[in-house]
Amino acid sequence: MQLRYSQMLAAMRQGTQFFDANGVALGDFNTGGTRKAYDAVTAQLGVLAERQEALEFKARGELSKEKELARALRRQHIVPIVRVARALVPDVARLDPVRVPPYKSNNTDLTSRARALGDAVEAHAEQLKAGGLADNFVAALRAASDALDAAIVTKGVHRRERIGATEGIVDVVRRARRATAAADGLVRARLGAREPLVTEWQTVARKIRVTARQAIRAVTESTSTSNPPVVEAPSTKAA
Repeated sequence: MQLRYSQMLAAMRQGTQFFDANGVALGDFNTGGTRKAYDAVTAQLGVLAERQEALEFKARGELSKEKELARALRRQHIVPIVRVARALVPDVARLDPVRVPPYKSNNTDLTSRARALGDAVEAHAEQLKAGGLADNFVAALRAASDALDAAIVTKGVHRRERIGATEGIVDVVRRARRATAAADGLVRARLGAREPLVTEWQTVARKIRVTARQAIRAVTESTSTSNPPVVEAPSTKAA
């Protein structure tokens, strides 16, 4: 989506450069309302491009943070608890929550399983501490789960922001396409048969139409395609 959108903005700016460079041939076109409308929507595309880039950067950061927190919850909290429980409190270790979640679990499921694990072993905390776990291992497990849950919520908020921004792009892209169509009629009338200016403008206008169509299609696909469900492998106890 970002690539298609950037390509359209670049094409619109090529149109602006063409208008500026050929003022004599275009006559009063550059001072008229059609040119002003074209410039206005091109400027709006530029603003949206900056916003979209900022949201994409934020999204990548949130996704990286979520993965890091999930990895820490699993490796630094869940795995040590399960292993010590299996070694020191076999009866507890046989309980369903006392196991390492499958790696195909999504992160919401991971935090749910982590909390269930904490509830299951809490009554045996002293035995597990004697086995080498930290004095606050249950509290630390729950805090790590809370941190991951918060990251998941934040990612959801940013995702909704991106979807809103992406859907807003469609309206601006369509207005840009209409502004280009209006400009196309006037530019062709003023250029007449002047070559190579006619061919140069036709190339720019065609590029705008094509990239606009591609951008709208990309937005439609990105907002209508749902995420596939996560299929979990059968749970197995930690080794």
